[in-house]
Amino acid sequence: MERVARLFSFSKKVSYKKSEIYKEIEKQQSILVAEGFKFDPESYFDIYCYQIIIEGIKNKINIAKAYDAFISNNFDLLEHCNYEQRRKMIQVDIDKVLEKSASFQYQDTTIYIPYLEEFMNQRYCNDHAMVLLKQHIQHLNNYPKSIDQMLDLYQEKVLLSDFCSLEYIGKYFNNDCFYSKEGIFISYQAEHKKYSEFFVVDKYNKELPSSNDVKELLELVESNRDDVIDFMIEKEFIHPKYKKKLEKKRS
Repeated sequence: MERVARLFSFSKKVSYKKSEIYKEIEKQQSILVAEGFKFDPESYFDIYCYQIIIEGIKNKINIAKAYDAFISNNFDLLEHCNYEQRRKMIQVDIDKVLEKSASFQYQDTTIYIPYLEEFMNQRYCNDHAMVLLKQHIQHLNNYPKSIDQMLDLYQEKVLLSDFCSLEYIGKYFNNDCFYSKEGIFISYQAEHKKYSEFFVVDKYNKELPSSNDVKELLELVESNRDDVIDFMIEKEFIHPKYKKKLEKKRS
């Protein structure tokens, strides 16, 4: 992504702490802390990863609530059922929660809690009583709670999912590329867990380009087109005063 980064060397510098997405996630940091995560973002990328984790925690909480409510309301009935009968009855209510929940497919498993492994997702969603066993509680207590752990498990799939509000632009220079409604471009290379991010306009331009404009720009850069800088000026990524300086950076 070096060629793209050079083109945005004059872009406006905007701290992630001033963004709306940061304010939104900061208000919910207690959800992260209660689950054992530290809220210590260093970038926009981290903020969107915390967004994914928070939505996963909400799914986990809603699944547990459905389970507890069914047990509380049907305790007498369940006393006369075997394990599999109880599981199937409870599953009806859990499925109603899952239908409304963000998720993504990873291999043969639908992931509703993106910071937990596949087998834990399967048990939370399909055999919830299992996660109440002592060994599972110990596993969760000792489980690493971090952004890196989530990315190790599911790579770019978490960013491509409904858990994340970033818009996917496409794959360029072997990076998955995203665009936020606040004008932040983020690229991510899952193989090396490397990302880059920058604001897409300079200090002179207040209107944000559309995601289609960003996509078209990436296509021009990847094709090594000579009219890239003219396109950036036309679409108001940059002020015309930067044209000569950018041409030197491209040469």
